[in-house]
Amino acid sequence: MQVTSVPALAFAWHSRLLRWSLLALATLAPRLALLAHYNVELSEDGYSAVSTLRVIQEQGLAAVPLDLIDRFLLHPLYMLLLSALRILTPSSADFFLAARLVSVISACAVAILIFELSRRAFDELAAWLAVLLLMFVPTALYEGISILSSTLFLALYVAVLLALLKGRYRLAALLAFLAAITRYEGAVLVALVCLLLLHRDLKQRRLHQRDWLVTLALAGAFPLTLILVGVLTSGNPLGAIAANSMATVWLRTLAPAEFSRRALFFLTGYPRLLPDLLVWIALAGALIVVIWHRQRATGMLLLASALYVVFYETLVWFDLTTLEERFLIYSALPFLIFGAAGLADAWRFLAHAAPPTPRRIPTAAKSLRPESPAETAPPAYPARPMPGQERSALRRLPTSWPRSALAGLALVTVLAVILVQCYRRADAGMQWLYNNHASQSEVVDHLLRFILPDQPTRITIYAGFAGPLDFFARQRHLDLVFNFFRFIPPDHPEQYLLDLGVQYVLYPVDNPFAKAKYPYLDHLEQQTHGPVTFVPLAQFTTTLNGQLYTLWSVSRSP
Repeated sequence: MQVTSVPALAFAWHSRLLRWSLLALATLAPRLALLAHYNVELSEDGYSAVSTLRVIQEQGLAAVPLDLIDRFLLHPLYMLLLSALRILTPSSADFFLAARLVSVISACAVAILIFELSRRAFDELAAWLAVLLLMFVPTALYEGISILSSTLFLALYVAVLLALLKGRYRLAALLAFLAAITRYEGAVLVALVCLLLLHRDLKQRRLHQRDWLVTLALAGAFPLTLILVGVLTSGNPLGAIAANSMATVWLRTLAPAEFSRRALFFLTGYPRLLPDLLVWIALAGALIVVIWHRQRATGMLLLASALYVVFYETLVWFDLTTLEERFLIYSALPFLIFGAAGLADAWRFLAHAAPPTPRRIPTAAKSLRPESPAETAPPAYPARPMPGQERSALRRLPTSWPRSALAGLALVTVLAVILVQCYRRADAGMQWLYNNHASQSEVVDHLLRFILPDQPTRITIYAGFAGPLDFFARQRHLDLVFNFFRFIPPDHPEQYLLDLGVQYVLYPVDNPFAKAKYPYLDHLEQQTHGPVTFVPLAQFTTTLNGQLYTLWSVSRSP
């Protein structure tokens, strides 16, 4: 039995904490810089989440409109976390910043968990590379500074994989349940735990009743939790399904009955998420890992990726998902870890030199030489190899300093190119979102010319800018009640405006949702359609994103 001394344990924990601190700092630095630069929330879902909490705090749960309650229906655990944070945050503090910091802290947890998962699955070099590749993925940078449940879910996702790799199935089942009530994609992790538990029991020819009892209980608790949340928030036990259906209206509007094209998105869409070089490294790494590291961790990661592809293809078939690049990260994550392991093996292959020839001792001389106690006695505590050290002969090859330096330079160059490409792509995407959201401050300036402050005013707008528009409007004491183009029925859309008492239409020129309902508002002239007369009040273009708007007043035709 191997015995480890107390000083050795203390040193190991000190070394682990040091590595975790470095990982957290490397994750924090770029995200804090991005937070300072993009001082406006970048996610429309983030604005909806904060608005939901504000209405609950000020008016109670019953006052939350249906278009906001879906935050609780789709992300119960994350919204409960934000609710607790809202209570603890002083009223004078910026709650948007506090909520964004939750994602930053979650990103640090993701980095540490990725490191530990990759270190146990392969080795320490692969672990460092995996963290660098994953934490600078464009969507990881964006979600890491936005009020979204995705980063918390990613931390739980990696934690499930790590627990499974360590053989702690009950812990994995609990983490999978928490992931599932954070985002519905966690249902895949529940299935993954069940499949690996079944594989273990079949391999061992033994049924582990306690593991199955806990796993099945938590698997059943997931739908029951969604039903309970639906009943408590909206009175509809199937509210989560209805909320997700509403969230995918735009997919059915813009790409109806195109299953083949949409299905290919979750198979070939990865260049939209990642730089081309990183995609090829991930694929090459997967090939290297399958050849050199055919082990339990490899099979588990491949199964997780395959389950996510099947899951999303099923949702595409039923029109229950949107084609957002950031959703590809769940099936791509195992391949990015493979890419890191492949890069580590490539470095060793380039760095190794021919093993030195041992100096031979003549047999007679060797027989006359007295043996030292160290040569005759077996080691008291044999050294334990590092994780993954025994799995590949390539790791045991000696190295030479010149070749190691050249291989290291090549590795650093490849990493630098990938990280720069990832950061630039992320920055460009976030700049586009920032321009769209910050431009709503200009829109509010124009609305103030016609709308009186502190008076409820019904206005129809494009839903994609509702959050930032409401945010800036409240700062200037405008009380806007929104209706959205995409939810207006195609039959008699003019009567719909009168029925709801809409007073203004903020029409974004060339917007497909607005055009689908009121195509004639592209023409800047007073016009009457059915029971409604539209009068143009102002036309302006926002400087940050170049969007042309027309503000129309709505009145009943004489």
